[in-house]
Amino acid sequence: MEKFGNYIRSKRAALQENDKSFSQRQVSLRIGIEPSYLSKIERCLPVALSEEKTIALAEVLGEDSDYLLALGGKISRDVQDIIKKRPMLFSRLVRELKDLPDEAIEASQEFNQVQEKLSQLHDLASIGAFQFSADQDSSHWTRQVTSILRIPNDSPPNFYSLLIALAPEEQKTIKQVTDKALKNNTHFHCELKLGKHTDKPVYILMWGYFEKDDKGERSATFGVIQDITEIVQLRNEIQSAKNSLEINYNEQGIELSTAIEKLKSEISSRKKLEDKLKNINIEITQQANIQTEFFENRAYSLRSLMTRFIAEQSEKNNDHSSSLKLKRISSKINDMGDFFTWKKGLKVEEIAFNLHEALEGVVQEFESDFSQNDLNVSFTKSPDLPTFIKSDKLRIEQICTALLELFITNTPWGYVQFSAAAGGADQGTLVLAITSASKNKTLGENTFYPKTLDQDTPYQSNPTQLVGPMVEAMSGQIQFENPSGMGSLVNIQIPMKSCEPISNEQAITSTEKHALIVEDDKHSQLYIAKVLESQGYEVVRTENGEQALKEAERDQFSIILLDIQLPDMTGIQIAKEIRKDEQSPNSGVPIIAVSAHATQEDRGKYFAAGINGFVSKPFEIKTLMDEIKKFVR
Repeated sequence: MEKFGNYIRSKRAALQENDKSFSQRQVSLRIGIEPSYLSKIERCLPVALSEEKTIALAEVLGEDSDYLLALGGKISRDVQDIIKKRPMLFSRLVRELKDLPDEAIEASQEFNQVQEKLSQLHDLASIGAFQFSADQDSSHWTRQVTSILRIPNDSPPNFYSLLIALAPEEQKTIKQVTDKALKNNTHFHCELKLGKHTDKPVYILMWGYFEKDDKGERSATFGVIQDITEIVQLRNEIQSAKNSLEINYNEQGIELSTAIEKLKSEISSRKKLEDKLKNINIEITQQANIQTEFFENRAYSLRSLMTRFIAEQSEKNNDHSSSLKLKRISSKINDMGDFFTWKKGLKVEEIAFNLHEALEGVVQEFESDFSQNDLNVSFTKSPDLPTFIKSDKLRIEQICTALLELFITNTPWGYVQFSAAAGGADQGTLVLAITSASKNKTLGENTFYPKTLDQDTPYQSNPTQLVGPMVEAMSGQIQFENPSGMGSLVNIQIPMKSCEPISNEQAITSTEKHALIVEDDKHSQLYIAKVLESQGYEVVRTENGEQALKEAERDQFSIILLDIQLPDMTGIQIAKEIRKDEQSPNSGVPIIAVSAHATQEDRGKYFAAGINGFVSKPFEIKTLMDEIKKFVR
């Protein structure tokens, strides 16, 4: 280690003259050892450095890692693997180096380094090489051979010295192996046990080949010897353990077989039970799908019936209060639809709308509740609340409707205060607050989120339990308080974007009031026609898709009001047919869907088909006209 320590110290000191980071402390920290340990190495004290640390030190000092390993009496594992895999090539290299003149070896510092490394490789891997020739002077072996064979170092390098080192029974084996290889002109390979020169069993692995003269006679034998004692011992231990395991296995065979049979029986029983459960789950899923489909169809029918009722009432007395009540019924139908689908994720649609009108419209729906419950309900808007915003109008109306219904139902006296304001640093948050000083029902987490009893039990439903999922779907937050005594407060914050009112640039250039109504329900068709005619529109009515497409080819309209559920084709198909022909007189005319199919998913399909606007059945006259005014001047 003296040479290693001195070399490290001189190399590091030379680098430190130009770079202070090569101090003893800095270098030791970079390779992950204590400075005191590196000091001991540089002072040539009897301490060792692992292969990994030596390689790291070589990288820091800019030195060849193999050279530093050799100075430290080590050799890298990859070089060991190379020697073990190609021993014959290694032995040839050693022989070729041996034939070089002494003066060439002495003059070549690089050769000396190679020779030292090769010698260390031999020692480290316990491998020796030999050449046996008819001429004793031409025979030689490396110094590792005598060490492996456990014979004196001055033993002559010949086949006889090798033979007497083997156990008596192995001497016959080596002769048979080499004779067979010579006869078949192949290399030889065998595992042998040493004889009386050893106290404990020693095993070697020997392989080699023959060199023949012009007459085909053996002129020299080349080979490699490796000490495999540890490998044989490990192999014997593995075999012993294997035998022990086999004995234990045989002893436990009957017991294990019995246990396996019992396990098979239990698995079979569980498999039958799993099959039954699987069939039950399939049946439950099918039933749930049937129920969902049934609800969607019933919801459509309910909206259609309410639209017909509004049309009939409009013909009689234009009862505004009935329209408001039906609007609340429609909102409840939307809640029911969301309860069927909320676990899949509630969809959000961002559109521009009049926020003030939407909030005031929700409050108006509860006017009759105020008088019946003898409550004072106030609605206030902050001065900075924008009139027009971009957000999900339907979701905001659902949230406000559910909260007002919750507070009004559970407030026995006094007042309910509902307010809307703009919040946040950039006024980009819609803050909805509702409070009651006498609310007699405590608010909790289950008030605003569906309560799931367990994985397989349907959740308990309540209209306000959708408020939480809807607020989260809109990236908002919900907070609630239950002050001491009676009363409650709910505060909801939803991101919003202020926008300008819909300008005339968004409307079509035509000032003609010419509308095409596509509606199969005669009451709804008549109701919509009367609404438009009262506003000065010339109306063309059709009751199926075929008639609508013919009229669209024949004449140009200012607006097309399109029902979705028609007897011969859907409104989506009609819209696609009108939009696909750019030469059609109505390819660019605004189309408004007027339908009882009012879910977010439905509306997404409408817009994808080229439909510009949407009005949900049942609707008020003002709602329909406001939607039309977005597109027609």
